Amino acid sequence: DVRRYAYWSVFAGSFGHTYGHNSIMQMLKVANNGGYGATKTWYDALKDPGFNQMKHLKNLMLSFPFFERVPDQSIISGENGFRYDRAIATRGNDYLLVYTYTNRPMDIDLSKISGAKKNVWWYSPVDGSLEYVGEFDNGVQHFNYDGAYGAGNDHVLIAVDASKDYIQKDWTKLPKKD
Repeated sequence: DVRRYAYWSVFAGSFGHTYGHNSIMQMLKVANNGGYGATKTWYDALKDPGFNQMKHLKNLMLSFPFFERVPDQSIISGENGFRYDRAIATRGNDYLLVYTYTNRPMDIDLSKISGAKKNVWWYSPVDGSLEYVGEFDNGVQHFNYDGAYGAGNDHVLIAVDASKDYIQKDWTKLPKKD
């Protein structure tokens, strides 16, 4: 759930996202009783998956021109799903990003960004890995990540004008952004 809210808010146009963990916010120690459901010490909470996964969102967003990016749900063609099944999209002039929390199939309108050809990748919010999908023509294209459907099986579809080099085809991860 931590990733879902982070990607939804940033792709919808927020400037950032604050990852909050009850145990860390309370600086919970062994001798104290935590409030609001906190069950582990703050230093154990630093090892929780969500804590280390927020850097992948940062690396993704800083890999593209930042100030031209806008939310754009018109990228998603046809039915967009309901509640947790709903995909959210953002784009710049020559790239687009679509987040799906449930790994549902999507029809994406690649003509919303520049270029006649688009290079496409799947990006994992869990570990920051990239998987090159291929080169596609403009227009509406169908995308379906080869994996299980359901909550927490999230991915980001990345499409970039083939004449741009924000991401290289042979990359398996995005470079770390400081």
